Amino acid sequence: MSTTAMSTALLDIHGLRHTFPKADGGELLVLDGIELQVAQGQIVGSFSNGQTVALASVTVATFNGQDSLQPLNGEAFAATPESGNPNFSGTGAVVGSSLEASNVDIATQFSQLIVAQQAYSANARVMTTANQMIQSLLQVIQ
Repeated sequence: MSTTAMSTALLDIHGLRHTFPKADGGELLVLDGIELQVAQGQIVGSFSNGQTVALASVTVATFNGQDSLQPLNGEAFAATPESGNPNFSGTGAVVGSSLEASNVDIATQFSQLIVAQQAYSANARVMTTANQMIQSLLQVIQ
């Protein structure tokens, strides 16, 4: 099975059982579960015949020019000549069953929220005033 087909099947699991043909054309295998093996950085599938197969690897890398990475879709990025080569050493680790800490400054975000809210209020007042002026003009014309 191709990597693309396997990836598509993984995305469609949502609690359903999926079958995969064996490479030799033999019996169909049923994917019973998926497990993250943190130490190896692998996503492993458990099949109905008791066999476990590494379905994908999770690789962590850093780049010297992070701002020069090319955004793809979602949270995916591609390397560019400006971003440099990936650095796979000392980049951290994948930790299962955990949440990532926030990487934003809450004070800055609140300040920006207040500025945006005040700009919205000012624009709303401009629209109300413009509407009143148009109504007055229409009354004069009649």
